[in-house]
Amino acid sequence: MDTLLLEHGLHADLGHRLFGQHIASHSILNAVNGFMTCTDWKHPLVLSLHGTAGTGKNFASQLIAKIIYKEGMNSKFVHLFISTHHFPHSSQVAIYQAQLKQWIKGNASSCEHSVFIFDEMDKMHPGLINSIKPFLDYHSNLEGVCYRRSIFIFHSLYVCLNNVPSNHQLTYNQQRTYQPAWTQVLPFW
Repeated sequence: MDTLLLEHGLHADLGHRLFGQHIASHSILNAVNGFMTCTDWKHPLVLSLHGTAGTGKNFASQLIAKIIYKEGMNSKFVHLFISTHHFPHSSQVAIYQAQLKQWIKGNASSCEHSVFIFDEMDKMHPGLINSIKPFLDYHSNLEGVCYRRSIFIFHSLYVCLNNVPSNHQLTYNQQRTYQPAWTQVLPFW
């Protein structure tokens, strides 16, 4: 990928199309550009976008997908999971966990720059969230698959405190949300 095109294209899109989110736009640009240009990244890029409905979380993810893949959200390398649609029944969490793990593994095997977007994280079952965690850690590979070049984007109304792995340090920031050390929390107001 042409990194100059990536930086200028994403900067233009975020700056001219995502209104009222200049702090988040700047953070997203730096995170995505840094990730895509670094050859020795140790873990996947994890973005956590927080805010109420209509603040631009989905739109920001669409812009990221579009700048990385010409087809944007229609690319076979961009995967959107909506909690209430894809995982509606709490009684089937074990089945969802197995399916989700296999889906992530299979798609990351096909394309190292796979983009996984999880919408409505605040409505996702804690067991399902915990099943995603191994893919986000500092592993050179997990079961023969490298996830260090993948991008994981999480959308939520708020940070889900009860779903944060206990072995990660939590910090309290000015916006009264907790953030695990392994994510970039981007509040959308």
